[in-house]
Amino acid sequence: MLQKIQSKEIGDLQFVSISFGYGGMLEIERLTNPELGGGAMLDIGVYPLLVSDLIFKGEEPEKIAAVGHKTDQGADETVSVTLLYSSKRLCQILVSIGKGSLLTKLLGTKYIHLSMDLTTNSLPGLIFAVIIVLQGKT
Repeated sequence: MLQKIQSKEIGDLQFVSISFGYGGMLEIERLTNPELGGGAMLDIGVYPLLVSDLIFKGEEPEKIAAVGHKTDQGADETVSVTLLYSSKRLCQILVSIGKGSLLTKLLGTKYIHLSMDLTTNSLPGLIFAVIIVLQGKT
């Protein structure tokens, strides 16, 4: 993925979307109780944030906005974070301890690249596929 960005294979990077979640984790009290340090961002949010940091080479976002919903105990269950970078570039991160997903989308000036990690298919609640969508073709 980083090679596609660095080589400009997809053109100039405009938008990155990273979705990372595990289904069936709402039964684990450590993850759903804020008094125990629970929550999607604290537990698994660091991974897509690291990917974003690698993609944008450590550049600090100009603006950050986040919304989400909480578990019954008050920890964040699903969170959507938007990072606005220079040159009108965006990164959208979705993390969830209630819904399973693992998807990365890169939108460049030449084409869109979508991928899912096939190496972790033993984890519950995750759906996997690899799709590359060229402009105007699937």
